[in-house]
Amino acid sequence: MGQALLAALPRGQTGYASHAIAALDIALWDLKAKALGQPLWRLLGGARSKVPVYATFGFGFFERDQLAAAAKLWVSQGFQRLKMTVGGHALARRDEPRPIDEVIAEDVRRVAAVREAVGPDVKLYVDANCGLDLFHATELARRIEPYGISFFEEPLTQNDVRQMAELRRRTSIPLACGQNEGLAFRFRDLLVNQAADVLQPNVTISGGYSQCLKIAGMAQAFNVPISRPMRLGFDPCGTAFSIAERSGPRLSGRSRALSVVLQAIIPQPMSTPTA
Repeated sequence: MGQALLAALPRGQTGYASHAIAALDIALWDLKAKALGQPLWRLLGGARSKVPVYATFGFGFFERDQLAAAAKLWVSQGFQRLKMTVGGHALARRDEPRPIDEVIAEDVRRVAAVREAVGPDVKLYVDANCGLDLFHATELARRIEPYGISFFEEPLTQNDVRQMAELRRRTSIPLACGQNEGLAFRFRDLLVNQAADVLQPNVTISGGYSQCLKIAGMAQAFNVPISRPMRLGFDPCGTAFSIAERSGPRLSGRSRALSVVLQAIIPQPMSTPTA
């Protein structure tokens, strides 16, 4: 697939061409696994039998009290790691008008509500979906630091490497990004510039399993952990796995269902699966 990447991306694009390469790469790995009669996780290395998961539950359509109720619901079902969105796509929607300062202020209140609801021991992550500039991401990080945030995902527009490195110097909250990056050199730049504490390659975007394994190798060389969306299915040591997406009950007063996306975090190597 390396030659296919060079042929399809002659100008170093990181956009939809890498998505197409990813689709082909995933299909080829699947065919290989079926031909050999082996599960894909075993072909990729099979370094562990279990991974911790977190629930992405805290979407912007929830009111603050509903957000707190949703957090309590997932903790009651055994989840000790939760992720919520912040930023509200503020840059993209700033012409509505929708002042970013007001978005940030409400985000702080929402984070505080969730932390109060679940207590100090549950890990809490936030995700701005590349929705903020450096100034407002810095301000939000400063104001939510007291609530014990385990990482701040995609805080800045375009995953700007230089600004990610600057934000990392300004905050004690670990920074994560990468799930929308198409090519390995973008992860190289994040690592070399010390711009992220957690990398998030995505097998359906970042060139498939073949390229994601290379990205994982780079991360391991820099002693940087990887967190993956449920559709990624691999870890730095080469274990492939599936994580289910679940839908929860509707909360009072809302017509939209509460949904959860499970994601896996790999903090350190674990034992090889026996199955």
